[in-house]
Amino acid sequence: MVRTFDVAVVGGGITGMAIAQKLSARGLRVGLMDSSDIGTETSAASHRIIHGGFRYLSSLDFLRVRESIGNLDYCLAHFGDCIEQLPCYMPLKKWGLKSRIPLQCAGILYQLLRIGSKLSFEGVRVVDGVEVPPIFSSSPFGT
Repeated sequence: MVRTFDVAVVGGGITGMAIAQKLSARGLRVGLMDSSDIGTETSAASHRIIHGGFRYLSSLDFLRVRESIGNLDYCLAHFGDCIEQLPCYMPLKKWGLKSRIPLQCAGILYQLLRIGSKLSFEGVRVVDGVEVPPIFSSSPFGT
């Protein structure tokens, strides 16, 4: 028997299951696929984050950055009511790729790579610990 779906969700961890549930609730026929048992693999460590590929800059994987930006644009266009865009804060190191100047350069490069994107991105702004606000968020999936 051949089944047709409106969308296929690859990955049956908590993130894939949540996406499949949201799509199904919107009336779409959803196929959920996983190479292992549903709910047993890696998305337990995802922290419910859909990122725009900024982290791939450290390996200079520009194609993956653009692909991630495109994927996030798609998610925002189709499921924007389920996504809250938040700033990203990371601690600075004294030397290396996570120090002040490389991160500022990465922010400029990311701005260039996201030309044409609808992402809300204010750029990389280096702040000291006093300026970092407390983390707070309301999630459509609960806490």
